[in-house]
Amino acid sequence: MKITRYLWLIIVLMTSFESLAEEPTVILCGKSKASLYNSQVQESPYFVLKINSQLGTTYTSFYVDKEHFALRCDADVSGKPMLIATHTCGGTSCSELSYAIFNTQDGKQLLENPRDRTMPNEAQASELLGHQIKGFNCAKPTKTSKAISNQIGEYCYMSPLELG
Repeated sequence: MKITRYLWLIIVLMTSFESLAEEPTVILCGKSKASLYNSQVQESPYFVLKINSQLGTTYTSFYVDKEHFALRCDADVSGKPMLIATHTCGGTSCSELSYAIFNTQDGKQLLENPRDRTMPNEAQASELLGHQIKGFNCAKPTKTSKAISNQIGEYCYMSPLELG
């Protein structure tokens, strides 16, 4: 119950201050637009993914205890656009093969990134897409909500927050 209240508080704060904050990079994927808010505020340590789809807007938050986040547009085996995300800690005890997958038609999350840092879900992601999922190549993540696509269409972020 508390988590739900906090999530709604974050969403309200993000949408309220959206115009005051740095405008995030917009990622086009199919007919949808996605953007990632990379919190600069210690009291709200979250990445918030916003997806504007044909059916409305969805928000998904990711706690920054795993400080790396990356996005790209991909397609399933039938050619349907999907938004692929990875949220990792970047350390040796963290799996780099964990993914979240979002349907771009409605913004719904089809696959969650495992909460356990060591748990990969590469097999489930590949099964959902109908082909082998490609890993991310994020050499230069940004610590803001502005990201520039690397050579292969990935947008890479890193939280600027230090959690105690």
